[in-house]
Amino acid sequence: MTVDLTEALYKGSSIEDIEARYIALLRQNGTTNSILHANKLEQSKVMLSNKNLLALDKVLHELKIYLRKWTKKHNVHLLIQRRKKSWIGFNQKIELYLTNNRTLDKVLDLLGIRIIICSSEQDTIDTIKLCYCLQNDIIDFFINEYHSLFLEPEPKIDINFDHSKFPNIIVPSSLLKDEYKILVKDYISNPKSNGYQSLHSVVSTVNGIIFEIQIRSFAMDILAEFGTGEHKTYKSARYSGTTIDDIDYKKIHIPGFVVLKDQTLVDNVGLVKSIDPFKLM
Repeated sequence: MTVDLTEALYKGSSIEDIEARYIALLRQNGTTNSILHANKLEQSKVMLSNKNLLALDKVLHELKIYLRKWTKKHNVHLLIQRRKKSWIGFNQKIELYLTNNRTLDKVLDLLGIRIIICSSEQDTIDTIKLCYCLQNDIIDFFINEYHSLFLEPEPKIDINFDHSKFPNIIVPSSLLKDEYKILVKDYISNPKSNGYQSLHSVVSTVNGIIFEIQIRSFAMDILAEFGTGEHKTYKSARYSGTTIDDIDYKKIHIPGFVVLKDQTLVDNVGLVKSIDPFKLM
């Protein structure tokens, strides 16, 4: 028996209240999957504590200093985006894993940063090499400077790529250091079927903060955000088998979340849309 998320969504007075209500409902349900789901949500609350977010901010500040030096060395510009996975999206991923009998310790992307190399709108061998170079150097930075671990990411999915459908996409052999290949989900040398390319890795700091790093070129970002690799379409297909759907967002009444008369959804609390975690503070 599944637990109806909408009961908590429609009755909650804040995102914190919604989460507390849903955790209570999961525990009342009493099934193994419901208890595991509730435990994962409790774990995420600890990860998002002010103390942990401030510690993460210090780590990212040092990373930015390092990346400034890296950009000068390689004569490129970088765009760094920080985000927290949306609350509903996080629950969808948990449910998907439980439905497929997959362990929840592989759900590691609650917090993340995306680093975009501001190259041209069409990739070249050189921009591809820069992505791999940056990934290798970032792993070196975190291991040597922060004594961090890189966790083995969840397995790559949807890699039935047909190059004939995307003749302009460059698909190289991996340029990751051999010892790092197991630590990186490499969608550049193994694109998804929709052409999506990126490098994904997961850092665990010495104080237990876990976050994902995505690295992509400007061309890869255009395809991922606006082209065939667009995330909304991918998520709709991936989570189509979960029970968290058919939500009437107009019935949610919490500060910072509203559906306007023109149906535009405004979400400043991270319920549906990924946001910077500090917007929650």
